[in-house]
Amino acid sequence: DFGRVVSWNGMRQLNKWSGPECNTLRGTDGIIYQPFLTPKTRLEAFVPDVCRSLYFTYHGTVQHGIITTYRFGQPPELYETIENNPDNYCYCPFKNLTWCPPKGCTYELTLIDCRLLIATCLHLVFQELSVWLLVSKARLWSCRSHIS
Repeated sequence: DFGRVVSWNGMRQLNKWSGPECNTLRGTDGIIYQPFLTPKTRLEAFVPDVCRSLYFTYHGTVQHGIITTYRFGQPPELYETIENNPDNYCYCPFKNLTWCPPKGCTYELTLIDCRLLIATCLHLVFQELSVWLLVSKARLWSCRSHIS
């Protein structure tokens, strides 16, 4: 349990999400992890900036000179729809589940005022085509609005 987050702001469990699984503090602060990791290890970290715990899975072995290390990253199921990954259900704060984020996106809360954000994986990895098109239109609009 070395380095594991056991409470945050005096709470042993969050009260921001719609289910106990999503409100549970899991993992470390992301700086320190247990020794003797294997490719089967699931690394977990509580990220206060987005009011949730995230997890990372083995993505490959990397050689740095004579030192062998494991690379861990976010798995696709973290950004999966609730139909394909029911574990994500309590991160959707709406009773109308059609308002839940599409594949490749997840809801997160801002730390300061608990505003709802839609987060995507870096470089829009795991995205549905509709998200790519929406972002492309937003980027095009942003560029046009700055042309004088």
